[in-house]
Amino acid sequence: MAAYGTKDYGMTAESNRQKRVVMLVDNRRRDLPVAALIAHQLKHLKITCFLEPLEAYRGVLAAHRPHLIIFNHLTARHLELYSRQLAGMGVKTAVLLNEGILYDKETMRFNSGRHHSQAHVDYYYCWNEPHRQCLIEEKIGESAAVEVVGIPRFDFYQKPWSRVFEMPRPEGNSGRPRILVCTNFVCAKYQDLPKQDGDKFFAAWKDRIPLYSKYWTSIRSQH
Repeated sequence: MAAYGTKDYGMTAESNRQKRVVMLVDNRRRDLPVAALIAHQLKHLKITCFLEPLEAYRGVLAAHRPHLIIFNHLTARHLELYSRQLAGMGVKTAVLLNEGILYDKETMRFNSGRHHSQAHVDYYYCWNEPHRQCLIEEKIGESAAVEVVGIPRFDFYQKPWSRVFEMPRPEGNSGRPRILVCTNFVCAKYQDLPKQDGDKFFAAWKDRIPLYSKYWTSIRSQH
């Protein structure tokens, strides 16, 4: 968050007290701990940070009158238009991804604004250098400050934050097996839902990203 702190504006702790940030939280189990940690760090910079659900992106404007709103993406048409409205009102926008390892080239281009080039972004915080380079290629870097910040969730791998997830170990060896559960089969659920649910979910990508053109094959495979 350096770009919104003292780096660009020369803010003092006293002037920071007047700054309000809204961070939109997508999935509370996956993203809320990271958002809470960022809010905690901003508090030490004397910046007030409000955490709100992603669906409340319009309501936060009247509720908090923020100087900056942090989105997890601006690659949907309605958000693209909304970001331009915010710019017209003097509200800055930032993107901090919650899913930022983009293996497929066209997926990376999509997430770098290839099909939503009119979005207004002031600050873009990406996970890695390849994505930063793609943002520059897609011209996002011409208007936005693009920073590589790594993966925010990894902060919880280090102390003192790793203690949040520490659990007391039982004494002795129970002899029972340990099972690793992979929860990354995010498309599998559409196999058991009405077909239109899967079609609606992939509608934005199927004609633009070749990887997702045969999405029902992926759904069946993951299921």
